[in-house]
Amino acid sequence: MIRRARNLLLPRSEPHLLLARQPLTDAPDFPVLGVSVHPGDAKTLEPFTAAHGFPAGWATEMLADGAPALVAVDDATGETLAMAWTTSRPFHVEEIGATIDPGPGGVYLFGDFVAPAARGRRLQRLLVNRRLRRAAADAHLACTIVHPDNAASVRSYEHEGFAARGRFVRTTWLKREWKAVRGDGFRWDANVLRPRITPGSER
Repeated sequence: MIRRARNLLLPRSEPHLLLARQPLTDAPDFPVLGVSVHPGDAKTLEPFTAAHGFPAGWATEMLADGAPALVAVDDATGETLAMAWTTSRPFHVEEIGATIDPGPGGVYLFGDFVAPAARGRRLQRLLVNRRLRRAAADAHLACTIVHPDNAASVRSYEHEGFAARGRFVRTTWLKREWKAVRGDGFRWDANVLRPRITPGSER
């Protein structure tokens, strides 16, 4: 009981990795046998998200906000196996209580989800790859945020050329909260994260 009370009085810190890749033009193709990737629409995404515990209307809201989605589909059954999202607009991330702004020429990759029965088939990496290749025509930088305990997601992004450019740490103690960015790959100002552009990568 005393130990539990002491733990409640200690500050609690939650870290997230800030990953980025630039430029985007050299992403080689990464196919997965028996799986194709298509743009997602509400008709496909709403049943998929509802079946996996997402809030009702979440996918429709994301689409209406201008965030396109890609879905991975089993070629044999037509079943939707995974989804992933992209936005070029500032996006509030509930998990960290902050906004990520990819900035001009940047995209933020988010909402990666693979159905539990389809995990282990490298579908997240497939969707990272396809988003990079689609974004390369208009963007020169892609960024995302991943919890360091999610080793599978970290590997998926690292295999596609992403590198850790910083660490976001959110600390809470009693009813107070502090946020900090460690590393020089992202700027932190007024509760907004912005990736720093590497000179020479812009088009």
